[in-house]
Amino acid sequence: THRTRRPKPPERIRRILIRKSEMARKLNHLTDEQKKLRTKILTSRRNMIYRVNNDPNYTNVTICDEWLNDPESYYEWHLANMVEGWDIDKDILSGDSKIYSPETCIFTPRDVNLMNRKSCGKSGLMFKGIMKNGTGYCMKTTYNGTNVYGKTHRTQAEAYADYLQFRSERMEEFIVKYSGHEQLCEALKHDTQQCLEQVRSIR
Repeated sequence: THRTRRPKPPERIRRILIRKSEMARKLNHLTDEQKKLRTKILTSRRNMIYRVNNDPNYTNVTICDEWLNDPESYYEWHLANMVEGWDIDKDILSGDSKIYSPETCIFTPRDVNLMNRKSCGKSGLMFKGIMKNGTGYCMKTTYNGTNVYGKTHRTQAEAYADYLQFRSERMEEFIVKYSGHEQLCEALKHDTQQCLEQVRSIR
């Protein structure tokens, strides 16, 4: 009896089926705790995508194609680099590009992460970390849950220099505090140098 051979699936479909089979085998080897951690990591990826797509504060932020299209890539990077209790940070390494990617993200402790959040970015102001104060401008930021203010200056740039000076001093403290984390400390040193260079250019 002649038997008709089933046609092979298209290459793209075949790759998907192979990957699903590999993933099923991989998940079967995870403990319950590992499965919970995996769910937590993949949830953080979904939250990251949601923020970038919906949060007005993330208008200029992007996600690399690798993490956007491949959850496993994000999962593997997160698992290899995570520090318990620390947050993923895109600002220290990416600078003005503001992109989530393996090359531009690093895990940072909460106090470092808070220093990178936008401060007092109201319309009409040229810089973060400053505020209008009467007829002049002063530094305004938050540290350890407390508002910190600088002296009043005539220009926004001078007030911003105070913020950069304050920031560089805090970064130097973090370098000592987290001296056992080499990549983080290198990133903080670079941030400190940039702050001080800007201070010198203003003053």
